Amino acid sequence: MAKIDWPVRFDHMQQHCGEHMLSYAFYKLFGAHNVGFHMSADMVGIDLDREVDWQQALQAERFTNREIQEDRPVTTKLVPAEEAAKMNLRKFNDKLTGILRIVTVEGSDSCTCCGTHPTSSGMVGLVKIFKVEKHKEGSRISFLCGREALERVEQYMLAALDASNLLSIKETELPDGIARLQQEKKELGERLTECTGKLLEYRIEEMKAHPATTEAGHAKFVFLESDMTPKEAKALAKRLGEIPEAFSAIFYQNGERLNYMFLATDGAAVNCQQVIRTVNEAFGGRGGGRPESCQGSAICPADWREKAEKLLSAL
Repeated sequence: MAKIDWPVRFDHMQQHCGEHMLSYAFYKLFGAHNVGFHMSADMVGIDLDREVDWQQALQAERFTNREIQEDRPVTTKLVPAEEAAKMNLRKFNDKLTGILRIVTVEGSDSCTCCGTHPTSSGMVGLVKIFKVEKHKEGSRISFLCGREALERVEQYMLAALDASNLLSIKETELPDGIARLQQEKKELGERLTECTGKLLEYRIEEMKAHPATTEAGHAKFVFLESDMTPKEAKALAKRLGEIPEAFSAIFYQNGERLNYMFLATDGAAVNCQQVIRTVNEAFGGRGGGRPESCQGSAICPADWREKAEKLLSAL
């Protein structure tokens, strides 16, 4: 015997009827037509054939919630397609034939539909829009209705409370608080980059004072860094590229990847393409470049330092 899961059925009824009413609001207020409908496990979406902004979306949301609060009757009736074509419907597909089901919210939306709906708009509870995005030539509106909307708002409220407590500010001040944190992060990042650059410059000068050399007798600079960003590695490579008659190798770990760069300035007598072929083979990596500069990467093994040192000692 089949049994209806009423909580699930009622959730679907709320989402479906709310979608009708919200689509009507966009049509009524802004002449925007619903050209797509999506209902996933955690969000409902409609696609509009014209762009709307957040202020317009909130206006449509308020319009819809007023009609929900008015508890308007929701009715369904079956009519022939020829009769439906003459009715004042929000949308109608003239390719439809036979007997059609018309769902109407009294004094509001009316359109063909085969979905489940409550008997009155008040049963929808509420409609809450969570996202407005540009989609193709129009907009995609993501929202929830009824119980699911209330639970999502509760989640957001608790998250806002936690964030405001962490920052010791009011919930309404969160945007300014986050902007302040971003600015502080940017300033700290700039200071860290400056300090890192000074440290690397100091290490370069130390290497110059106690130089390692290639088999051909040219200066060799080797950096094996367990934590370095691509931006820092690029800046280091630029500085090393200013040293004449030198070969430089940079190995640095970035997450789960091991990145490597090789440079040979004029007179260094090292072909970086040959070097990177050997390194790629040893690490199972990929990369290439020119005789004077190459770069590549591989999955970072635990013993990458030992492997790199062994490979570079042969140069």
